[in-house]
Amino acid sequence: MTWNTITANINGKDYSCHYDGRNLSIPYEKDLLENSLSIKLDDEIYQCQNITNIADRDELLLIELIKEESDESAQGRNKTKSSRK
Repeated sequence: MTWNTITANINGKDYSCHYDGRNLSIPYEKDLLENSLSIKLDDEIYQCQNITNIADRDELLLIELIKEESDESAQGRNKTKSSRK
């Protein structure tokens, strides 16, 4: 998969980063490691699943994303379905 350069809004601050559809590559910032992250990309909200300090060199972070689901879609999946007889 290719990496695209995008602007991500993380906890209300814009960052230039690389995105491959599931992961963000972003310059190291200690605050990002220590706080839970809310990430907005193109009007979609994501949560951080995992953050890796690449090679523990404090140069680059790899942030694994999961899409935050709306209450409506979560409610739709929780309904039980009866089987037809």
